[in-house]
Amino acid sequence: MGQEFSHEGVNSEHTSYNQYEKEEEKHEKVDVDYMDENDTNVKPMFDYVGFDEGYNIDSLEDIGMIEFRNIRDEDVCHFHFSDVNIAFEFYNRYARTRGFSARKNRTRKTRVGVLKLKNFVCHREGFRPQNNYGIGNLKRKPTPKIRCGCSAMMEIRVDVPSGCWFISYFSDEHNHPLLDPRLIGLLPRHRFMFEADIGHMVNMKKGGISVGLCAWHLIRNATSNIGKPQFTSMFKKCMLGDYEIDVFRQKWFEMVERFGVENKNWVLDMYKKRHSWATAYIKGKFFAIFRTTSRCEELNSIIAKYVNSRYNLVEFIQHFNHCVDHIKWKEVQADLASVNGRPSMQTYFQQLERSAANV
Repeated sequence: MGQEFSHEGVNSEHTSYNQYEKEEEKHEKVDVDYMDENDTNVKPMFDYVGFDEGYNIDSLEDIGMIEFRNIRDEDVCHFHFSDVNIAFEFYNRYARTRGFSARKNRTRKTRVGVLKLKNFVCHREGFRPQNNYGIGNLKRKPTPKIRCGCSAMMEIRVDVPSGCWFISYFSDEHNHPLLDPRLIGLLPRHRFMFEADIGHMVNMKKGGISVGLCAWHLIRNATSNIGKPQFTSMFKKCMLGDYEIDVFRQKWFEMVERFGVENKNWVLDMYKKRHSWATAYIKGKFFAIFRTTSRCEELNSIIAKYVNSRYNLVEFIQHFNHCVDHIKWKEVQADLASVNGRPSMQTYFQQLERSAANV
């Protein structure tokens, strides 16, 4: 899927980084080796004899000016960087255009702790520790195995006189399919928000668009703060009941008086925030299906969260399109889960499970 390059091949022309991802990060380790200042056993594949100013990267602004989709693999070796973080950002943005994400890996330092070498690898480098993961009594659903021993890597070393970091080794050999552009933004390293999007959110908030509170967390907090099952049951009815505002207020005060919690700080605080969680106040507002965590996948239930009988034709179409967008988004997430990793075996009949997973 790629080629492996060192500066030996290009130096004649120029001298010149929801749940299974988190699971993989648990097993991520950065190895640190130490070497003597004059250690001759740890030399790069080649020595840099000069830097081409046209390939100098000093800042994120410099990286932003690079057309990564037009860069050939052999051209990557010419770049040099002002520090390690800039080099990692360069490799990660390169990875985004190729269908993978970068991860920091091996580090080498001198005996006095001075950083001399850094490796950046594909997010699927290495393997998950073999500990019969996924077999036996499980407390939760096993996550897919992302690591598959991919050898793609970019290694950088420091040029001591200049302080610049140059690429001493580069390989774009992957042993797995690279992700489609529509899926690449779901990888943890590539999840970010543009300044324009953040500004849009700020303007939405200033315009009075509300943020809903999660029903599941509110119910759990009611149980932990009050400690009375009957109160939690009535609180849930007040929260989810399709009442008019006057009826909600009446039921709320009846509940508070019945259980004698008028002076509870949590109760007072929740009543102040009722516009963010009570159905009586948020009916007709769009919360992108995040208000509750029931996640019922039945189509009728999903549509009911976006539309109701009070909408006119224009409002119905707008909210129905939101519903369709949500369903498409769930499909994209499912596509990523199916191609970015291998299923964890849950029984001792692993060959049978692998065969079924590939059907």
